[in-house]
Amino acid sequence: MTLNLSPAAQDALMRDVFREAKRRAEMKRMASGGFEFRNANQIAQTNHDRELILAGPAGTGKSLANLNYINRQMWKYPRLRVLCVRKVRADLAESILVTYERDILGYDNPICGSQKRQSRDVYTYPNGSVMVIGGMDRPGRFLSSEWDIIYAPECQQLDLDEWEMLVQRKARDGKYPYPQIRGDVNPDRPDHWIIQRC
Repeated sequence: MTLNLSPAAQDALMRDVFREAKRRAEMKRMASGGFEFRNANQIAQTNHDRELILAGPAGTGKSLANLNYINRQMWKYPRLRVLCVRKVRADLAESILVTYERDILGYDNPICGSQKRQSRDVYTYPNGSVMVIGGMDRPGRFLSSEWDIIYAPECQQLDLDEWEMLVQRKARDGKYPYPQIRGDVNPDRPDHWIIQRC
């Protein structure tokens, strides 16, 4: 079948084709990442240990590596349940959530929606996966639930009892093959419980 289109119609059709290709490429990028990680951050992209903590100085990509892994898992496994938690919930708004929206999702991503980070309590993916946002200052909302992945940025702020409480909230239903708690830390002292636990 041959289509006889005017030059204007051909141009419009080509614009639509390129727009759709760009949309599909963006969806693929969101689902797969698109970052090049090195060293421990690279290992963290395929690591399925029950507990994983990335340690190192500020600005080395630990949080980005953890968020990239989580985002990929959320796209890959429909209805995945992720908890992102810090000692104080308010500390997430201008730290990890900025990285998540700016570098992982993109500000114009519909997953971000119009809700402000300060009051956001969940990110919902089209496939039903969710990332719930919480703080140990108000843990009642999430400690009665099980989670496939728990992510604790700046986990040096947590005490050992809080970390172990989170470990107990990992899902045990077997729907997700790699239940895991992840964290990242800027080491602050050699006798910290994190170093002892490692």
